[in-house]
Amino acid sequence: MYMISKLTYSIPKSFLQSLIATIKTLIDTEIMDQIERSGEDLKNGRIRNVRDFLEEL
Repeated sequence: MYMISKLTYSIPKSFLQSLIATIKTLIDTEIMDQIERSGEDLKNGRIRNVRDFLEEL
């Protein structure tokens, strides 16, 4: 029988806040890129289904 000990990690709150901010920025950037691509598609006459658009997000 193996004994697994519990490990406790202490992560500074500032690190977590920075990580969360980075993730939000990446998500926002991806959404803005998707909106820009959709605008270009509309200019070129390509219309996508809303469901397809949302799936890409």
